[in-house]
Amino acid sequence: MRHGERLDDLFGEWYSYCKNKNGKYRQRDLNMPPDLSPLNRPLGEYQNDTALTVLGHVLAQMVGRAMLVSGRSPDMVYCSPALRCIQTASVAATMTGRPFKLRIEPGLFENFDLYPDKKPKFVTVEELKHSGFNIDDDYTPYCKMEDLFAVSESNEMYNDRVQSSLQYIANKSAPGRGTVLVAAHASTVDLAFGKFHSRFLKEPRQTTPENLMNISIPVPYSSNVTFMRNSDDDQWQYIREALPPITYRNFSNRLNHDFIERCNAAQQ
Repeated sequence: MRHGERLDDLFGEWYSYCKNKNGKYRQRDLNMPPDLSPLNRPLGEYQNDTALTVLGHVLAQMVGRAMLVSGRSPDMVYCSPALRCIQTASVAATMTGRPFKLRIEPGLFENFDLYPDKKPKFVTVEELKHSGFNIDDDYTPYCKMEDLFAVSESNEMYNDRVQSSLQYIANKSAPGRGTVLVAAHASTVDLAFGKFHSRFLKEPRQTTPENLMNISIPVPYSSNVTFMRNSDDDQWQYIREALPPITYRNFSNRLNHDFIERCNAAQQ
């Protein structure tokens, strides 16, 4: 699934003007979090690693509740190291009522060209644990955190990193090991479809720079795809709209199926 609504999409450089006279965070809109606790980090660190809005949390709660009702509560939970993805994964999984530990997979992080100025300063595992997030210390990720931004990454390298990370996660969840939730970015949802759909068995369908440019439109906040592994042949079956969509006035988290189900990576 894609993460929920992010603060900077609505409020721009919120981290620079949401300050009180002491330089601490101050809520300036009711869709902003009342406070940023239990995380204790300088506001400047949110510049390239933003948090969820209040409604972003609500969207994640709705998806988690839908997973519970549909009998798809996750046994394993993976997420990108971006804070908004960590928050989304934690909130959605908490709503199912099932115990879980977050497995942070740096390989799921979005394309580097969205960060031309500098690498995001991610929240460390120690900070997350101190703030109450239940992190799986025993998980060995496909991609190490220090390897992110270590070299310039082409679009082909990005596609391979994300789809290889997804395959790595799938390999750890062999048949009979339960349901897996992956919370990451819009492009992750698209690349998951291109990796696991049966029509791409011979060669994964990738995503192009043109696809990535406005991918948040066809893959909105908290949108998701669901695949089920067939026990007889170990292949994946796509379950279209396994979870009901969320619709409110001019917003819906429903995927643009023409986009996500395209065969050609260049098709938009």
